[in-house]
Amino acid sequence: MRRVSDQNGPAVHVPSARLGFMFAAAVLVGGVVAVSPIANTAGPSAAAPACSGATYTVVSGDGWMSIARRLKVKMTDLLSANAATAATVIHPNQTLCVPADNAVSTPTTTNLPVPTPPPAVSVGAIEVFPLQGPCTFIDTYGAPRGRRVHEGVDIIAKAGQSVHAVRDGTLTKRYLDAPGSLTGNGWRLTAADGTYFFYAHFSAFASGLSVGSVVKAGQIIGQVGMTGDAPTPHLHFEVHPGGGAAVNPTPIVKAVDACKVTDTLPQPNGSVPATTVPATTVPAPPSANATTPPSAPAAPGGGRWQFISSVIALDTAWTGKTLSAGQPRKVRVNNIAGVAPGTSAVLVRISTRDAIGGGYLLAHPCDSALGSSTLNFSRSSRANGVAVVRVVDGSICVTVSQSTHARVDVIAFSAAQGVGPQPTATTRAFDSRDKGGLRTQVSTALSLTALGVPPGTKAVSVTVTVVDPAQAGAVNIGACSGGGWKLSFSHQPVASYSIVARINDSGLCLTPLVATDLLVDVTAAWTAGGAVSPIDPSRLFDARTGSGTIGTAPTAIAVAGVAGVPAGATTALLNVTIVGGVGFVYPCDQPVPAASALAASPGVISAAAIPVRLAGGAACVSTFAPAAVVVDVIGAG
Repeated sequence: MRRVSDQNGPAVHVPSARLGFMFAAAVLVGGVVAVSPIANTAGPSAAAPACSGATYTVVSGDGWMSIARRLKVKMTDLLSANAATAATVIHPNQTLCVPADNAVSTPTTTNLPVPTPPPAVSVGAIEVFPLQGPCTFIDTYGAPRGRRVHEGVDIIAKAGQSVHAVRDGTLTKRYLDAPGSLTGNGWRLTAADGTYFFYAHFSAFASGLSVGSVVKAGQIIGQVGMTGDAPTPHLHFEVHPGGGAAVNPTPIVKAVDACKVTDTLPQPNGSVPATTVPATTVPAPPSANATTPPSAPAAPGGGRWQFISSVIALDTAWTGKTLSAGQPRKVRVNNIAGVAPGTSAVLVRISTRDAIGGGYLLAHPCDSALGSSTLNFSRSSRANGVAVVRVVDGSICVTVSQSTHARVDVIAFSAAQGVGPQPTATTRAFDSRDKGGLRTQVSTALSLTALGVPPGTKAVSVTVTVVDPAQAGAVNIGACSGGGWKLSFSHQPVASYSIVARINDSGLCLTPLVATDLLVDVTAAWTAGGAVSPIDPSRLFDARTGSGTIGTAPTAIAVAGVAGVPAGATTALLNVTIVGGVGFVYPCDQPVPAASALAASPGVISAAAIPVRLAGGAACVSTFAPAAVVVDVIGAG
């Protein structure tokens, strides 16, 4: 993830792109152990060591990596010269040995006495594990994050689990979530020796606490969440001994590991405190279009689909001429190999790139008024999505609000016999962070069992979330026997893309072309038991027109009998748009699923086409934190 600038202190880092899901070995019974195990991480003495060459005096804000960069030496050589490890604590005014053959001028002032710091065993140590179990974590300290490194430990836990003060101290800074915030909600806790502990991504704060509050070790100060730049619920935790640079917190938290302890710790006032969720201001998406088009009937065809090998119907990059704003472009689809000439509708993939500015794209029947947007795009990012569109005179139409290049691929057509989407509760089928990461140019196969779909499934609707890519790039996604979609993405911390991918009995294969982590969440299996017909795009909910933001509580969106959707519809294909947040879409008679349907970095707009089973004619939408959401219906069955 990216760096978080702490305006009153050193820069810190938030969620690792390779969040750990491995249980640590040590188990704490009762929640607290003695701090003596941390003695193994104690560093070289603050007294001047017997160095054979140049020395360096540690200054406030230094860390092993920053010192190595300053001295232009390898960090491994620096650690070896000082009989230290990356977990060794260092202190301001401590003298270090510079590796041999590196005569570097250092800021050492030999005339000044070197003060003796507190005993190393106590500096940076904690008395209580940072949160209530169950949880998992691994060591990702120092892992590359683009041009930066990770300076904390990411402890993975469910949203709402208690977060503890790790030592007696004072809350000296409060962080509040806001658009563009990387930290989200969090605290800085400062101990008497000046050491401070940085917490990020809370979903809520413990009531009654404010900057200046004195807290006891084990006291609940908030709850685990994923505010700020966090793709999954977790606590980002850092240790800054003496108020200086961050040190590796992994061995520090491992010394008091309590990930398997789920009991609530005794609280100073004898009861668990209430929590408060601070208000968050979220900007609305750029206006796609504020009007709802006239209702239109579902297209004929029985809601069944025949999948074909993906065929390009339009690619403006071939001619070099972008789509012009406000001018519908006819896209011929009935002349494509494999598509029945008289088909009533097509399922298409749509992508944009090189836009001159932010805008939106509409895929629509050529005889209808302009309806709701299919994709939102910006100048700096690529947009990818899917749509079902009614065919008129052998064509569909594409209209954009801003000049951009666009590509349309036909992947299926409406037919009397075939398959349709059978929605499922959004299920996480794959998370590369739990698998040790992906290898570039190497395919990873997801079996039908891993995808949670039955034999005979022809395709799956999935949300693919790209997490912390090393650079802009692409991932090939499709049936393992060959053929698929080259999903291009921009260089941003988190971005999700809704796709329908053709599969076979071997499952779905992922092949990243650049280093990145990937999450795959399944929303539907396309089988003989499903059906959906296109609906001329129609708006059902718009936070910008008085409907209000959507938050953690389920918001029921009426679908059946609205905007041309048949009153007896049991399935809907919804296009959901969200700004910089995490969204969930599910039947109203079911709980919020564990996996999200779409996600985006702060300030970034994301849209996803999501099949959902209707309960009482409605679908429910909720978000991890209050967010502006727009819901359009594009298909029903």
